[in-house]
Amino acid sequence: MKQPELGQKIASLRKIKGLTQEELCQACNINIRSLQRIENGEVNPRAYTLKLISEQLNYDFWTEVAATQAEQKKSWWDLNFVSAPSDRTMAQHARWGWIGGIIYFLLTIPDVIMGVWRYTDSLDSAASIIYVLVSVGIILSSILFFRAFSSLGRKLNQSILTISSYLIMLLIIVLYGYDLVTLNFHSWSTEAMGIMHLMSLGFAGIFFGIGLARTESTVGNTAKVAAILEIAVGVSFVVIITAFVGLVLIFPAIIAEIVLLHKVQTMFDKSTAELNFAN
Repeated sequence: MKQPELGQKIASLRKIKGLTQEELCQACNINIRSLQRIENGEVNPRAYTLKLISEQLNYDFWTEVAATQAEQKKSWWDLNFVSAPSDRTMAQHARWGWIGGIIYFLLTIPDVIMGVWRYTDSLDSAASIIYVLVSVGIILSSILFFRAFSSLGRKLNQSILTISSYLIMLLIIVLYGYDLVTLNFHSWSTEAMGIMHLMSLGFAGIFFGIGLARTESTVGNTAKVAAILEIAVGVSFVVIITAFVGLVLIFPAIIAEIVLLHKVQTMFDKSTAELNFAN
């Protein structure tokens, strides 16, 4: 934790304890102007001063300070895709995840329509431009969406959820990238790629659903609903002849997963806010 968050936390805890600035200063034997500047985020408290404030507010600031310093030392790749996130980072990933999920959901509708159109007919120049924009949007929003689930898997030590999230991200990048490269071609390979698209995402979706199911004990029944829908979509895609069922079920599945991420964000936001309050 750093300024101004540290000062805001001190002020919040002081008010919860029912202490005025003068009372806290007397208890800590510090100057009131120093406390005001600390709470306003103007200066960082000295180690000894922070220790005194921690004792009076019964709050371990050192835990959060150490966690913040540790995360600041991590690389962007490590923080987003490798190490187990802190509660604060998990809440941030979940927030961006459900926002990306909404965009992903809205783009899935034209994506399904234009995908079927492409594989049964051909796209004119205007439709091709829209198809490219939708595909790029799908790739970017899906990375935000499934990154949140990979972070949740690392946070809860659920390797199936983590690996399947990575796999889906990779498949979306590869498959949609291939679609964009072959946009102006319509041959037997295009239809074969469409089948491969469904089957690969189907198998990945089944494992993803299993991973979601294993988070039920932590995040509740929303995970169970999302898991059932995701597995149903995956099976429908793998069977191929029932792919239309999967294309229908994918919408409630994404909605359930968006709700799940919003719940995860709320849960870890609350955990961050209440960290060590019991002490």
